[in-house]
Amino acid sequence: MKQQNTHYIKLARTHPSTIHKKEKLVVQPNVSVYTGIPEIDEVLGGLHTGNMTAFIGKSKLRSILLHRVCVNTVDMFHSPSIVLDAGNQINPFLLARLARLQINSDEDVLQNVYLSRAYTIYQLTDLIHSHVETLIQKKRPVTLILTGLCSLLADANLSKDEANHLFTSMMKKIKQMTEQYQIATVIIDTHTIDLDKASFEVFIDTLIQIQEMRHCPRITITKKNQQVTVTSETVGQLCLQDFGMVI
Repeated sequence: MKQQNTHYIKLARTHPSTIHKKEKLVVQPNVSVYTGIPEIDEVLGGLHTGNMTAFIGKSKLRSILLHRVCVNTVDMFHSPSIVLDAGNQINPFLLARLARLQINSDEDVLQNVYLSRAYTIYQLTDLIHSHVETLIQKKRPVTLILTGLCSLLADANLSKDEANHLFTSMMKKIKQMTEQYQIATVIIDTHTIDLDKASFEVFIDTLIQIQEMRHCPRITITKKNQQVTVTSETVGQLCLQDFGMVI
């Protein structure tokens, strides 16, 4: 994948390179990055390094979380984010505007977002297996964000067995990098693909599902077989239902 120059986002180079196994590993401390969505941050305390969080649903909150996490990573830790934007969801103008509102400058944020896009499931597979770990070793990010994985798989018209194979191989690699380098990994998509539910949950530490209601979004957070439903009626206000319900 070729690097493209832009005034807004510093794109990641994805040229093949050898991983030097003798390089000493420097991992991030165990920290959490705020999502910028008060209801989620109040329940979870942010996105924790070493964990994978899936954010699923057709809601504008997906875009809010994506861009806020990039800004907060720089604001809280002065650290870069790596964004694998297979869903074509990141908006550099929105990112710049949020950065100016929060930290009065967009330059630091835009220089610390390393963006790569994949347009086919095979490009995404190659990106994850052959290039991302090298970039992690070089840039030491706190957050890794992947958008559109399930949507790309669904659009590829694959057999269920092949979709399962590709999904599992990518998720295993992402899980390995998340734990080895202590990164807060976020998977953002509109839906999950038709896979065995258990196979999806093997890799995901926290599942956040968004359902748009008539007056406000309903956020369902599942972690370690416990579920919390949060209804966002006003900014920062929490209405908890079914707290601690075992599923």
